[in-house]
Amino acid sequence: MPHFEQANGRKLLYVDGRPFTVLAVEIPWWDLIYGRYNETETAYDSLYPAAEKIGLNALKVPIKWSMVEPEKGVYDFSYIDHAKSMAEKHHLKVVLNWFGHYASGDGTIYGNLTGELYAPMYIVSDEKTYPRAVDGDGVIHHNAASYDYEPIIGREIAAFRAFMQHIMQVDSQTHTILMIQVENEIAVFGVDRKNPKMWRDHSPATSKRFADNGFTDDLKFSAWDLSYHWIRRITEAGAEVYPIPFFHNYVGGEIADWMVGGAPGEDVQTYLQNCPHISFIGVNSYFCAEWRPDYSCGRRIRCPDFCALGVDRILSRIQPALCLE
Repeated sequence: MPHFEQANGRKLLYVDGRPFTVLAVEIPWWDLIYGRYNETETAYDSLYPAAEKIGLNALKVPIKWSMVEPEKGVYDFSYIDHAKSMAEKHHLKVVLNWFGHYASGDGTIYGNLTGELYAPMYIVSDEKTYPRAVDGDGVIHHNAASYDYEPIIGREIAAFRAFMQHIMQVDSQTHTILMIQVENEIAVFGVDRKNPKMWRDHSPATSKRFADNGFTDDLKFSAWDLSYHWIRRITEAGAEVYPIPFFHNYVGGEIADWMVGGAPGEDVQTYLQNCPHISFIGVNSYFCAEWRPDYSCGRRIRCPDFCALGVDRILSRIQPALCLE
């Protein structure tokens, strides 16, 4: 199976016994609409032949938890199978991104209730069983889960384990799926990084854990708490089933100002120490010199090397085009 090996002080990815350098871009997810996943499944099919045409060897494909578990305990892996089939048809590998939590904006378990759900609706609609995070002013953030309550951790672990079991069943021989990014740009909330009242969850369970473990620094606590109590347990469960490489990420660049406490970028070593099944932690670099309030790019960074490759053609549907002609 795909795995990393140490060579000359560096980690190298091996696939089918040979080193493999991943040349990939990430396809979008916002046209995959909750409640309409079957009919929107093919929304990004045109990007697979486009990737093949410009010489890429892989695509990074987000998979929302709400797609895998549309109803409590009911699993649907059709989009995973579709992505794998499309990749193989166009001689590509796949890096999957498990979107149980998405923090690049105001919210972590959903962006909106009209289709942009990361956690399933049964999680989103039941705040009693799955409590929400509370900021330093005592305000409950309805779109941000508290990860110090066992029910949501248990449900996500169960879903991730089923996800990994399916991947093992369909891909343990073909090795189309190279690795999995677990979660995306995590944080306690999703806004106002510079506000200390947002640096940790102040819900009762979290405040008790904060005190019981002798913490005085909110950011240090959040990095420890999210990595040890949540990410460690999910990746351990996945590795027990099918131990292909897992990795994690955080935001770099100007957009990082909107991220909040607990992000791996604030304390990479804590994440690596607490999560032994994480092979590496990467940084998401947003190629924009000036962001507008609506998160569109007001002034792009010039990147002639990307443009020479024609990569802007495939990326034009992913985020504001990276390149200037």
